[in-house]
Order: sequence, then C-alpha cells, then structure tokens
Amino acid sequence: GYIRISSFISSETPIEFIDAMNKVKDTNALILDLRGNTGGLFQNAVFVADIFLENKNIVSVLGRGGHKSLYKTHSKSYVYKKPMAVLVDNESASASEIVSGALKDNDRAIIVGTKTFGKGLVQKVFLMPNSTGMNLTIARYLTPDDIDINKKGITPDYLVQITNEDRITNNDRQLNFAKKTLLVEIERNKLAKNKI
Repeated sequence: GYIRISSFISSETPIEFIDAMNKVKDTNALILDLRGNTGGLFQNAVFVADIFLENKNIVSVLGRGGHKSLYKTHSKSYVYKKPMAVLVDNESASASEIVSGALKDNDRAIIVGTKTFGKGLVQKVFLMPNSTGMNLTIARYLTPDDIDINKKGITPDYLVQITNEDRITNNDRQLNFAKKTLLVEIERNKLAKNKI
C-alpha cells in the first residue's frame, strides 16, 4: 500500500487519512510518503502516528518554562501492524518529523530518504490589528527517545539520494528502495510463520 500526505495543515486530515487507510488495510505492507510535507497541525501528526503505535510514546512538548507534556497512544480497536516504510527528504518538517520520529524511535517503521528539515518547534499565531499576526514559538518538541531534532533533522535508517539522472528518467529511487526492502521483510515474515 502507498499513502502520500502532502500536508498536515487541513482539519480534514484525520478523516482523509482514515479513508486512505481503509483502502490499504488489507495490503501486506505500507509506504507512507512524507516527502515535501512541510508540516501543519500538531494534533494531525499525533493522530496519524497513533494509527501505527500501541502503548507507546508519540512525542513530548517542552514548554518555555521547562514543563514537559507527554503525548501517548490512545487505546483503540484498530492498529496497523504490518511492515512499514516512511519516505522523507529535506523538506519533511515539523508535523512530518513528529510522525517519522515517533515511528523511528519506536522501531515501528524504516525511514528511507534524506535527512529531514529539522523544525522541532511548536508555534502559535496571535492575531494582531490591521489583519496582521505574530507567530510565536511557545515550545519545542522531542521525539520519544527525548531527541531534540530542531536544526538537526531526523537521519533516515537508509540514506537514499535522488540523483539528477533519476529526475530526468522519472526514477523514484527512494520509493523503489522502500518497496524492495519491504518485500524482503514480507518474505522473511512468511518463512518465520511457516517454521512455527
């Protein structure tokens, strides 16, 4: 299965994501493509990560005064447990890094691509007079392993570059690598089941 999330900004993201998951829930594995996704709403990222994790930490938020809030998975009837790969690049930021960081630190998915952008800040927009606004950083977030990725990014498990030749020939080297890696894992799982 393949799902691409281009942004976490829409309030419709949870509904759209559940629709997409319903279409791929019977596949043997899933590729979640977060490349080029510059972020969006914090709660959307937590919602998406929660679909794939059970009894795990998703992210923690460290406030300006040092107060730390931990976001954990919810108890639910459905958790996607099949093999997964997440595709990321240098434009995957903020909410994308919450999802990829949660899945990486919990050993739930392999991360394929290039290092992410590194925006580990929680910001809030305050409306001002004359149709203006002020974007204020109110906290920073940490991955489940308490890693601050701000200005550092998330390093993929498998560093796979897209070359100029790949772009010319329309060859998605990262997607192809993820497919091959997941196929190997699916075969390994089948062999393990047959031995039991």
